[in-house]
This record gives sequence, structure tokens and C-alpha cells, in this order.
Amino acid sequence: MKNDFLAFVSSVALVEISKLSLETKRGSLREFDSVMFLRLILETEAKYNVKFSLEESARLETLGDFYRKIVEEKLKEIIARTFPEAGSVQLSAKIRDFDGWSSLAAFSILISIEREFDKTLSVQELLKCDTLSDLVSAIER
Repeated sequence: MKNDFLAFVSSVALVEISKLSLETKRGSLREFDSVMFLRLILETEAKYNVKFSLEESARLETLGDFYRKIVEEKLKEIIARTFPEAGSVQLSAKIRDFDGWSSLAAFSILISIEREFDKTLSVQELLKCDTLSDLVSAIER
């Protein structure tokens, strides 16, 4: 998914993908001015079905900030599908505290992560994660 995201940014900003990384900062390339970042917010919201609050938009500095938001929202969707009675899912939630947590749920999450993010995590890597925020970090590595 990381490469797909960078290809998406490349097409929106009309920048060669080889010039982009998750560390690319606003203003670091001629094409990455504040107007382009605003356009990128709107295009990202549309393509990835995520919403940036005004506060989140103001804190966006790198492409990695965009990518992290996408990962967070997609992971919340995975958790909501796996644990439908969980209600609103917060990144601070402890993974093993979800009602219905089991080895089957863990494998379901791992399979969904592999499909959604093209990222393979081991059971051990999942079990090292205490919160959903920890899991986001594991996916980003």
C-alpha cells in the first residue's frame, strides 16, 4: 500500500515517484507548496475515504503523516469488522480487550492487514502490540 500511496501522490502532484518518500515534507519540492498540500488532503479524503479534521490538516507536514492517517482509519475499519459490537474504535484501545478476542480473531486481523496493506505481520508481532496505535506502528515499519 505504501508504494500505491506514493504513486497516487505522484499522479496528483505531477512529481516523479522517485523523488517521493514518506519523509517528503511540505515545501521540500517546488511542487509541494501549501496549495498542493490542500489539494492532496482533498484527493486523499476522496480516494481513501478518510477525513482530516482542521486540526489534523494543520499538523500535516510529511507524506508519512498522510499515510499514517490512512493506515489508522483502515485499521479501525478492520477492527470494526472483526469486532462489530466494539462501537467507536479508538487508537488507544487495547487489542486484547475487545469482546470476542481469540486466536481466530487475531488471524482474521493478520489476514486483513496483509490484504489491505500488503504487509505480512507474524503472530508474535501482533502479540507485541498492546494498543491499536502500536499495531499502526507495526504496519508502518
